[in-house]
Amino acid sequence: MNIDPRLNEQLLSQDFNHKDAENTDRFLSLAKAYAITENAIAVVSNLQVNVSHVFYGGLGERLGIAKRGDVHVLDTIWEEEIFCHIHPDDFVRKQLGELHFYHFIKEKVPAESSDYMFVSGLRMSDAEGQWSSVLHRIRYFSSDDRKVWLALCLYSFTHTLPVEDCILNTAGGSCIPVSTATLHHILSTREKDVLRLIRYGLSSKMIADKLSISIFTVNRHRQNILEKLHCANSAEACHRAEELRII
Repeated sequence: MNIDPRLNEQLLSQDFNHKDAENTDRFLSLAKAYAITENAIAVVSNLQVNVSHVFYGGLGERLGIAKRGDVHVLDTIWEEEIFCHIHPDDFVRKQLGELHFYHFIKEKVPAESSDYMFVSGLRMSDAEGQWSSVLHRIRYFSSDDRKVWLALCLYSFTHTLPVEDCILNTAGGSCIPVSTATLHHILSTREKDVLRLIRYGLSSKMIADKLSISIFTVNRHRQNILEKLHCANSAEACHRAEELRII
């Protein structure tokens, strides 16, 4: 599975305040306990140092990744050893959902951001190709300057998958549905028009003439596209938009 470079760029390009690292040990202890007691998989990703700790319970054995009680330390914030077991369609939806959730969290004050989690259902396969229904939950934790510095990701067995993905307020109980239609509207209609023309090799001036808008407006759309898709350049944005079926 390819990691979405939009999230990778946004999460790892932040200028962190390293005092937040003092809180990491607390999350590691919580993740280890959760994996053991719930027979789950718990991942703590520290964005400051680009390292993940993956704690395995019974789900890790079911998928053939690791034994119960194993802990894997990865030199990345992405648990790629788990991603390869996710159904490709669900993986695309998961990444789009996390991108949507990241934007949602960035608009919250740090004191509120940890009250929310993104919840989705995944189909995951073992080494023999047998599928299991897995509930996936992720929380982002922000520092005082609203930079996301840590992600807590949980995978656990479930008998029934959620009807649709959602952003859940664990403190108040409210739920914001995140449908496939919502995910594919990360870009506006006009931004999609501009990105399609970029994909065909048109310059900003040519795009402006074709869409009857100013070059200033085209450049503003281009900047918005890169920001929304967390990409470093237009070529990368085109590739990811196609891969995630946005255009």
